[in-house]
Amino acid sequence: MNPYQPQPYQQYRPGPPTRRMSGGKVFLIVAGSVIGVLTVLGAIGAALAPQAPQHHAATGQQQPQPAAAQKSTGAPQVTTSARPKAKVLATFSGTGDENTPRFTVTGSWKLKWRYDCSSLGFKGNFIVLEDHSFTSKVDVNEEGKAGHGATWAYGDTGRHFLDVTSECGWSVKVIGTK
Repeated sequence: MNPYQPQPYQQYRPGPPTRRMSGGKVFLIVAGSVIGVLTVLGAIGAALAPQAPQHHAATGQQQPQPAAAQKSTGAPQVTTSARPKAKVLATFSGTGDENTPRFTVTGSWKLKWRYDCSSLGFKGNFIVLEDHSFTSKVDVNEEGKAGHGATWAYGDTGRHFLDVTSECGWSVKVIGTK
């Protein structure tokens, strides 16, 4: 057979008729599926939800919870006795640039800072670095007439000093946790 020669005309024959669903039937199928999924999710949520202790109506006493309800949800429990005790390790204040005396910390610590440039009549700078290093865990860099705040240095045990750069009056407080 030569592909360049005309081929005999073949008559088109339609296939069997296809059945289409109406829009109403499609909607019912989708709605039923969504309701089924929501029902399953609701049952799972109810099974996992913490249950409140039940009280016995006649005696007013608590009934023991089932073992499944007593399981931990995995969320950490915070107690006040587990919080580390905060202790002020050092307080420094001044006007202008200064390197503070060294102080020793035995873990994480917080630096509370405050500056006031209102006597200058314009905005000033307030920069605090730890141990005169641009890679320090303490990094305060503020500009304004006044400000205050706090920053944390986590797991930063050792002897440190603060390098304060400012034309303003300032104060800093080193607070350690033990």
